[in-house]
Amino acid sequence: MRKAIVTFCDENYRPGLEVLVASIRRWNQEIEVLVITNMTEEIEGCTFVPASDYNPDCGAWPQIPIYVTEAFGWVEYDRIIVIQPDMIVVGDLNRILNAALPEFGAVPGYGLIPPPQHRGMRGFGDGMMIIKPSIEMRDWILDYNGVGGQEATIQYALENQWACELPYTWNMSKRRYRHFGGSWNMIKDEIIILHYVGEDKPWMENEDYEYRRLNDVWRSYAAGNPIPLPRSKYEVENEIVL
Repeated sequence: MRKAIVTFCDENYRPGLEVLVASIRRWNQEIEVLVITNMTEEIEGCTFVPASDYNPDCGAWPQIPIYVTEAFGWVEYDRIIVIQPDMIVVGDLNRILNAALPEFGAVPGYGLIPPPQHRGMRGFGDGMMIIKPSIEMRDWILDYNGVGGQEATIQYALENQWACELPYTWNMSKRRYRHFGGSWNMIKDEIIILHYVGEDKPWMENEDYEYRRLNDVWRSYAAGNPIPLPRSKYEVENEIVL
């Protein structure tokens, strides 16, 4: 089964991409890593794919739906793992690559709300998705393109159509460290991908002090000397944990 990891980036998120790729290569040297981008200066460990419809006036994030839609049509791959450049791989990536992957899947509750609290809660995180590419699905997203555009269409497909729930540890929001500390402490050693959601990124100057220790993890990967994920001090009384 031919697999690839796909992400997307412009110069605004280049520091994140460099560390993401380094973190992938720490765990797996063989998997193809494809970056849909308008950048020209390549990064070792990945292959750049020119973005077909890039608008520099929109910045990085508004382009995500366009980028993801392209990947839906790459039928030469049996499965594509879509991730974002503000993530890092902190656990054994092969646990994902060697798993029986669904045709379409994502993590429910945006990797934040631990079971059973997410039950009945709508919303999948589209930051990490498993896709079996098909021309039909790509065209459906392009043609449907209802209110909210392609991003809303992908979210509709995740919530109402075919999505399989993936483990929380495959796309763990940094916010669980702050808001569900007890749960974080129970599963932190099982986390494979950590997502630095929000406007404050580890490579930016406006660091959020509450996430400083998680940012230290990102910086350790940037320096080539990774450290383990820290315990959270934000345990909540009567918190429901895994």
